[in-house]
This record gives sequence, C-alpha cells and structure tokens, in this order.
Amino acid sequence: MANNTAKIAALENILQSGVTSYTIDGRTVTYDHDEIRRQLRDLRQNDDSQSGRRPVVSRIRLGNF
Repeated sequence: MANNTAKIAALENILQSGVTSYTIDGRTVTYDHDEIRRQLRDLRQNDDSQSGRRPVVSRIRLGNF
C-alpha cells in the first residue's frame, strides 16, 4: 500500500481544469481524460491514507457458541 494523495490531487486538478492540451515553449502536452479517470480509480484503490477509516471486519468470533 502507498500514500498516493499527491498523485491523486494532481490528477484531480487536471480533470477539474478541463484542459485537454497545452503548449509551452513549443512542447505540447495532451491529456486523455478517460485514461486519467482510470489512473485515479487505481490510485484510490491502492491508497492507504484514508485517515479515520477502519478496516472492514470479515469475521467476528464472540466465543465458541
């Protein structure tokens, strides 16, 4: 597990800006928003920085009844 909060924030900023491409000093960068959404989904699944959340219990044993 990893702390992906910085990567998630950067990708969310790109999506919120709505920019699909930009050019600086002759270099063009193009964003594929569908691919960014896929990356966000994967990063959120692997992110372990969800403070305040407890892990889901799969089995509770209260004795030998």
